[in-house]
Amino acid sequence: MALVACHQAPVIKRTHVAPHEAPIGYTQVVQYGDRLYLSGVAVPGPDMAQAVDRAYSHIQKILQDHGSDMGHVVKELLFTTDMAAMKAQIETRRQFYPEGQYPASSWIEVKGLFLPELILEVEVEAVIPAQ
Repeated sequence: MALVACHQAPVIKRTHVAPHEAPIGYTQVVQYGDRLYLSGVAVPGPDMAQAVDRAYSHIQKILQDHGSDMGHVVKELLFTTDMAAMKAQIETRRQFYPEGQYPASSWIEVKGLFLPELILEVEVEAVIPAQ
């Protein structure tokens, strides 16, 4: 008689971070096993330095709330309405990734984001490290 191991797929857990998410049809964080998928964190100006700091600080907090951190981000997708201003903030962004642990990244300049005042949106995928 052969024994067959049963492998149960991880549960998908969805977390809304803000009250406006469900009404407009998205979830900020989806966890599948040890993977975290964060929807784009979008922030307004008035300038890119503040936008970068606010976006990455928010991402950092969400990751920490889910047992991960910026050093475990494996993929980053960044959308900006002003690539020149974003490039000027590379050092600000760099400070959020410890010891040069940068993710695979794509940066894309777009005509506009969900609201006209938004100038930056960053989405990431991260791993929750084994405890």
